[in-house]
Amino acid sequence: MQKSYLTERANISDAIVKKNGVYLFRWKRNEVNREYGDRLTFSQNKTLQLDKLEERDAGAYTVELFDMAGIRTPKEITVILKCLKTFHEVHGDLGGPVDIFVENLMAFSEPFDAVWEINGSAIARLNRSGPTYSEKPGGRVEMSPAGECRLTRVRISDAGNHTLEVSVGYLRLRWSRWLVVRVPQPSIDYSCLFGGKAKFRCRAKWEVPTVWILNGTGQGDRVPGHNDQVLDPFTGELICALEAYPDRNASVSFTCIGLDLATTAYILAVCCTFIIVLILSSAGFYIRFKQRRRNQSLQPTAMVPAEDIYYSEAIYVVVSRVFQPPPPSAQEKTSYRISQPVEMSTLIYKPSRGQ
Repeated sequence: MQKSYLTERANISDAIVKKNGVYLFRWKRNEVNREYGDRLTFSQNKTLQLDKLEERDAGAYTVELFDMAGIRTPKEITVILKCLKTFHEVHGDLGGPVDIFVENLMAFSEPFDAVWEINGSAIARLNRSGPTYSEKPGGRVEMSPAGECRLTRVRISDAGNHTLEVSVGYLRLRWSRWLVVRVPQPSIDYSCLFGGKAKFRCRAKWEVPTVWILNGTGQGDRVPGHNDQVLDPFTGELICALEAYPDRNASVSFTCIGLDLATTAYILAVCCTFIIVLILSSAGFYIRFKQRRRNQSLQPTAMVPAEDIYYSEAIYVVVSRVFQPPPPSAQEKTSYRISQPVEMSTLIYKPSRGQ
């Protein structure tokens, strides 16, 4: 970027340029303020040129012209500097919110005036009195006192170039955004009902209005958000499409099998009977299992010898059920053999110490 100051070419003996009382250039002496370095140049056609502009270059300049008689003629030059701050893309969903600008304008110490435009048309303005809006967006625009700009419900017409231009003193700061609007894809869910009917639900993000189309014929009215339809069996294709964009759609065919009320009741009765039989069978099996375990616990257990290391006594303890033991034989007078245990009897045998 560059800015030129043109002076009168005739009858000029000297020229001085000042900014805020500081000398920038003296033509006769060919002096240039060192803070400006090589950015400030003066050509032979008496043209002063300032290159590589910065924000500090904006403001009021004083040019003093001297003729051949040394008469001074002052002139005021105001430099309005426009700065393009940033430019990038912003993506938003159709029907949803999107933040276009998130700049913090409260950092400016001087009063400012900000204008938000869409494709060259102003839709909002912000100054010390607060934000004001045009009628075009229809209440979908929000502009905070800090300068944040937001669309609450995006439309296709909002796509394109958005600019925020802020005037602060001699500066014109300009932010640019290119809004890309994404159109959502609808989806269909369904559930089968009694009597052979089916319930279909079309879902679209951000409550974008949708319509139903059955074999080329519209069904029902446009509904934003979740759009439900209950239909009888049909052949062909059921389509849910965005109202404004029919090419964005989803389709489904009828897959439910119809059942009348009597058939449904019969199926439920069979299922309940099966469950009851299963419960009773499980209970009987459990009772028989517990009884078998109890019978096994009543059988003879064992004959356990216990030897006494001090008296050399052998003790036999037997618990039996029903039968009487047979009498001992002649060869077994000093011992007893129990062939059949006696119910709830205990036999203790202690051989003499001499044995």
